[in-house]
Amino acid sequence: MSESLEILEELETVEAKIADQLSELSQAEELPAGFKVTESPFNSEDVDFKSSSWLLRVLQVQAWLNPDAELSARAAADNPMATATKLFAAIGATVPAICVSERSGSVQLTLAGAEHLAARLDTASQLHQQFLEALENLTPKQATAQWRETWDELDTDVPSSEPIKAKSDTWRISDFSGKASRGALNLNPSYQRGDVWPTRDSQKLIESILRGIPLPSIILLRPAKEAQRGGYEVVDGKQRLTAILRFIGHHPTALSVVKEFSKKHPKAEFEKLFATNYKKFRRVWKTEVGEALSDRKEAEYYFPFRLARHSDALGGSLAVVAGKYYHEILDTEIHVGEGQETVREVFEKSSEYKIPLIEYLDATPRQIHEVFHLYNRQGKHLNAEEIRNALFHDVDLVRLVLVASGDNRSIAGLAPYLPKEQHSQLKAIANCLDDYRFGAARYRKTKMLSWLLALLFQPSLKENNELVVKSTAKQIDALFEQIRSGHKLSDRRLLVELVADLERCLESHSAADCWNAAFKDDDRGAKWQELQLVASLLAVFLIGCVNTSAGEVLQQHRDELLAFTKSHPRPEKTQNKTQWAYIGQVALGIIATVGIDCSDLTTVLTEKYGTDCTPTLKAARALYRPRAQE
Repeated sequence: MSESLEILEELETVEAKIADQLSELSQAEELPAGFKVTESPFNSEDVDFKSSSWLLRVLQVQAWLNPDAELSARAAADNPMATATKLFAAIGATVPAICVSERSGSVQLTLAGAEHLAARLDTASQLHQQFLEALENLTPKQATAQWRETWDELDTDVPSSEPIKAKSDTWRISDFSGKASRGALNLNPSYQRGDVWPTRDSQKLIESILRGIPLPSIILLRPAKEAQRGGYEVVDGKQRLTAILRFIGHHPTALSVVKEFSKKHPKAEFEKLFATNYKKFRRVWKTEVGEALSDRKEAEYYFPFRLARHSDALGGSLAVVAGKYYHEILDTEIHVGEGQETVREVFEKSSEYKIPLIEYLDATPRQIHEVFHLYNRQGKHLNAEEIRNALFHDVDLVRLVLVASGDNRSIAGLAPYLPKEQHSQLKAIANCLDDYRFGAARYRKTKMLSWLLALLFQPSLKENNELVVKSTAKQIDALFEQIRSGHKLSDRRLLVELVADLERCLESHSAADCWNAAFKDDDRGAKWQELQLVASLLAVFLIGCVNTSAGEVLQQHRDELLAFTKSHPRPEKTQNKTQWAYIGQVALGIIATVGIDCSDLTTVLTEKYGTDCTPTLKAARALYRPRAQE
């Protein structure tokens, strides 16, 4: 069989798959908010790849593909080749031109184009199912937001052929606790979520260990920078390890807290009691420190917890450990494998009970990125911000954004160069973000600040000054990549000034009574939606660059701004192109309303931050269409 015939047969196979996928999406009944119902649902046999009509079928369901910009059926009829090429550009094809070809007077898919479209449809079908599952517990609006966020996460995937070193092993619990006590096990890398396990879940984990039930694999990462020191970061299993270390009283944070208070109360013998008699420790703590150790406080300090008093899992020979602390059951024998061991042997010594381990070795930031995507696909649902925090954790600005947003409170660990007087500015920024009420879960505030900074300091233009339409995730990543390569924002002295500028921006924006309720949100204006918020914050930051009294400027033009924002509600469609256009229109419109000249902005921004965002905003504004024209 000739090579061309093999390719043709393979193409026909992929096209048949595409036809089935398109038909399935066209018949979807539950749709994300803002979607239009497909006017004429179709079957797979209605998709004709021998003419240009396949393109019209794709456009019927294009919203499910989450393209950067919506394409019209009229444009496809007038110029199918140009529209098909734009379609592949909008769904992420690296070289759109090789995805289609003109044959027999019609536009047809090449094998490369068919494979790319089929892969995109695979993802669309998967996310369609996830959307339907989300509707069981969420409102349509919430499920839609989750659907869009997942697409954004997938947009950060960066394939690589670079080999990754990894190995499988098993460790005893004492191996993990020993590394933790030596500071060689980082339980809280910046990309990890906060501790969310309630005490009952932690108790259940310990019950499993006491019953000899094997635990799932712990996934550790040894970053390249830690290769010589033997340090590890916990990628998956943080909650399990936290529960274990808390239970046996070996969590590093708890030990640090106890040591600190031992210095303040030397006669209390806190360190000795913590290690040998936690019950008595609690009583002495209340007397000396004046603080009752509630469940919430113990979780905050990572102090030990007792086993559940009443648990079906702790029956038979394990009934004696119910309701007890670790120090009370050290010599209790339990079944482990084919024999018996004491509880102390299982948790502190050489034991037959081991935990499976996957260890990634000498990993670079780019490899960390790939590892996270791998586990995202296998059920570990880390979002774009969590992945980004890992990928760019070496960038000072990334760590600064984490503390400025309030998503990570470790100023000393992430931004030690900031003077203490600026700590209050960081708190003010975080408080303002909380007050906007657009959501705080899973680094939403970090995303908002990162998006704002990427719009300010990362140009997105072609050589002819046309806009390069990037997703929010790609725009943010581009900024952090640029800082790695050389950017004024790699200078910590400038980051100190940036904190002051951000604090002034958010305080001015929050205090200003000039945002129409319909502009802030689709309901009563009691909270903000992200798109309107970032567009208006961008404008206020720029105003503050040329006038440090930005709040006063906004109030002086209150009536004009209320009218302007009332006439610019959130667009119904939220493709990347629409978002860019809206941001450009709103940001430049607010600036013009208060009488700021863009040439003044160019001078200030270039001199201070080494870049000017106004050309990008102007290129974005050129794409703007009022809501009625969408």
